Amino acid sequence: MKYIQITFLTAFFLSLPVHALEAFKTPEIQFRFDSKKPFEVSPRVTLGLEAPVFTDDRKIFLKFSAWNSEQVSGIMSWDSTNYVQVTKFKQNQFPMGMHYNPFSKKLLFELMNTGYFSEGIFSLDPHSNDLSFEWKSPSDLFTSDVSSLAGGKFLLMRVTDENKRQYLSLLNVKTKVRQNIISGATPVFSELGHSTTQGKSISWIFRPQVSRNGKYFSVKLRKGQWKEFSESRPDEIRVYKIDESGKVSLHRTLFDRDSNPRAKLKSFDNSHSVNSKGDLVFGAQSISGRRGLYFNTAEGTKKIASEGGNSWTQKIPHFNADLNDRDEIVFRVHGKGGEHLMYHYNGKTQRLVANSSIIKTDLGDAIVGAIDKTKMTFFSSPRINNLGEVMFGALVSLAPSKTEIGLGFYIIPRAD
Repeated sequence: MKYIQITFLTAFFLSLPVHALEAFKTPEIQFRFDSKKPFEVSPRVTLGLEAPVFTDDRKIFLKFSAWNSEQVSGIMSWDSTNYVQVTKFKQNQFPMGMHYNPFSKKLLFELMNTGYFSEGIFSLDPHSNDLSFEWKSPSDLFTSDVSSLAGGKFLLMRVTDENKRQYLSLLNVKTKVRQNIISGATPVFSELGHSTTQGKSISWIFRPQVSRNGKYFSVKLRKGQWKEFSESRPDEIRVYKIDESGKVSLHRTLFDRDSNPRAKLKSFDNSHSVNSKGDLVFGAQSISGRRGLYFNTAEGTKKIASEGGNSWTQKIPHFNADLNDRDEIVFRVHGKGGEHLMYHYNGKTQRLVANSSIIKTDLGDAIVGAIDKTKMTFFSSPRINNLGEVMFGALVSLAPSKTEIGLGFYIIPRAD
C-alpha cells in the first residue's frame, strides 16, 4: 500500500500573471495537518479516491484511511473558521458516497463494512461530530450513492437486490417508503447457468449526480444484456426534475452514437455534474475519437475544451470537471509545462493555477507540483461552490531546496 504524506498548507500568494486571476483573489490562509498537530489521526494516511466535498458555506469533507497498529477509516471536516473535526470508524467500517445535505447542514454517507455490506445510511454533524442513523437497508438490498432531494424530504440512492438487479430509488425520509424510478436488467438463469435478460434493458446504472438545490438529478445509463459493460454499448445521460411532493419527471436525455446514429458524440464519460438549473458538464469522446468537455443545457450542447485543441490541453483527465449554479466550470488538464487547473465561464477559458507556480507557505516559498515529474501535481477533482470559490488539492515542494512538503488543499476566494 502506498502512503501519502499529507500536509495542509497555509497559503498566501500564487504567482500567476495578473490576467489569469482577474476574477479571483489569491489563496487565503488554510488549515494545516502534520505530525505536530495530528488531530487524533496519524500523519501517514491515504486519501479515498472519492473527490472531497466543498460546500457553499465553505466546508470541506475528506475521506481518509490511516495505518498505525490497525487500519482505521474516517472523515475529516473543516470550515472557514479553521474548525477541524475528525470522525473515525471501527476497524471493519468505511464511509462511501459522501453527499452534503444543505438543508440539514449535515453530511450524508453510506457506512460499509469490509464484507461490502451496508450498515446503513448515516448523517454527520460537522460541528458536534454526532452521527445520526437515517435508514437501514433491508437484508435483501444493497444501497449506495445516497443524496438528498426536494428540500431534504427524499433520499436518492442506487439499489441492488438479491438477484443483482439494479434500481435508482427514491426514499421518503418521513414515511421510509421507497419507490423505484429506474429499473435495470433482471438476470434469468438458464439450465446451463448463464445469465441473460429478456428484451431491451439497462445493464448498468452509474452513480447519479444531484444539484445543490435538490431539484434536479442526472444519471448515466448503459443499455444491453445482463453484464454487458462494454464501452461499445449504447449509453444515455438523463436529467430528471423533482418537486416538493416527490413527483419525478424526465427533463431531457442525451444520447451517444451507439444509442442514436445521429448523435454527434461517440461515448460519454461515467461522471458528470448537474447544477440547480439542470445544466450539465460532462466528458465525452467525439466521433473523431478526441476526448473533450461539454456543457449542456435545455437549448443544446457546446464544447468547452478538446484534447489537442491547444498546447495547454493535450489531455483531459477523467472524473474531473465541476460546475456551480452560475455555470462556472473548473477542470484539470495536462499539457505544456505539466498539469494545470482551468476555469471556464461564458465561452471563455483561462488558466487558474499552473504547474510550477510559486506559493508562499508557513514553511517558505513552495512550488506547485512534484520534483519527481512522474508524480501527480493535482489531487482529485477541483470543486467550485456557488460563491464562485475554487477548492483544489496540489502536491507542493519547497523552493529552492526542492524538498517535497506534501499535499495541500486550498480555497481561492472570488474578487467580488
